Amino acid sequence: MKVLRNFKHFFSSITHLQSAINTIDSNLTSNWAKDQNWSNESSKGALQDGIYHIYVYKGNDLPKAGLCFMQREKSLEVVNIVPTEKSELSVDEYNELLTDFISTAFSKLMKFISPDAANLRTYLSQTSEKLLANFSYLANRRTVHHHPCDKENWYRFILSVYRRREYKKLHEDNLRILLQETYGWSEEAADELASSYRESLNLIRFIKKWRIA
Repeated sequence: MKVLRNFKHFFSSITHLQSAINTIDSNLTSNWAKDQNWSNESSKGALQDGIYHIYVYKGNDLPKAGLCFMQREKSLEVVNIVPTEKSELSVDEYNELLTDFISTAFSKLMKFISPDAANLRTYLSQTSEKLLANFSYLANRRTVHHHPCDKENWYRFILSVYRRREYKKLHEDNLRILLQETYGWSEEAADELASSYRESLNLIRFIKKWRIA
């Protein structure tokens, strides 16, 4: 199954991470530019503690888009690539933008980009996989996850993903693809479930953050 590729790398120190960002900024070609205003605004509104670095594609060979890096502690991760002139990127377009940027700005990091093909076990433990299958097979597909029993099964899956930290691998867009290709959900239902997945994880993080505070 073709999926969105991910990039995430842990550096040995904050100094090495900052050096990598400086290298990326200095290697930008005419096709890419850093949008400092967008970066600053995204960092202010982030639910997670981190700093955004957003680079905008201005070339002609690929769709115009903003590539969003999240800097958190000693890690650097591409958390999204957002189209700026169209409503949605295809899987191939997303992957081409990611590889174009990394290969141009810091080619030594290319080895940390994930493959473009995967299956469920790439992202989920056996426990989480069974919970997602149980939800998909038992759910009333006309109401997606709004029936109380279906909602409980759906939240059991999300909690399992959170507890096992599988959200680090299973991003919203790849869950959408898995729901359609593995479990036969419609595109509309998969979009709704993927949004619910993202919002539920953000809510869990928000509650955990404020409980600690």
